[in-house]
Amino acid sequence: VALVSGSARNGAIMVAFEQNSRLVRYEMGREGVSAARSILERPAASRGMRANQGFEAMTVMKGGPFKDLPIAISERYFDKDRNHTGWIWTANGPQLFHLANIGDFDVTDIASLDDGTLFVLERRFRWLEGVKMRIRRISAADLKPGKTVDAGILLEANMEYQIDNMEALAVTRGRSGEIILTVMSDDNYNRFLQRTLLLQFALTDAETAKARPQR
Repeated sequence: VALVSGSARNGAIMVAFEQNSRLVRYEMGREGVSAARSILERPAASRGMRANQGFEAMTVMKGGPFKDLPIAISERYFDKDRNHTGWIWTANGPQLFHLANIGDFDVTDIASLDDGTLFVLERRFRWLEGVKMRIRRISAADLKPGKTVDAGILLEANMEYQIDNMEALAVTRGRSGEIILTVMSDDNYNRFLQRTLLLQFALTDAETAKARPQR
């Protein structure tokens, strides 16, 4: 779910559906969530996505060249070079781009900063190694339709740390200007083997310090 305009009490939201893959716009008001107001054009290339590996990661860009535009990345849908597949919905329809694949992680969520920086949450599970998580960062200047974008790794963790099936990501600014990354896990209603965790990290590096909203 991503906020398109207004607030959660009086505004509009975009919802990504993973299995029957689509992006749908709703309105929020006193009565709660409205009926579907519009459904975004589905990219022709997305027809190849598997039912449970569709639009897992979606947000509405808060800044940069693609401000106010929806963007989504498939959980696991590769190009011929095995890079991740995503789309930006511009005035000319959905525009394809790719994200460099490092280590065959799945993309589980994305979040936009107000200067156009995009953060990517990834997860990997193998029976012999357990679960891993990773957070990557894409600069606003590097995100371009038709291109394969790389993304620097900010954080990677395995079961030696307090992580689980990390699938939700939000980005906010702290009072001192630092970037706060909030990450949450999904226990899949399986409380015997999985947990619901909420983690927060503060970014105070040089790259973050120079990030400023573009008005």
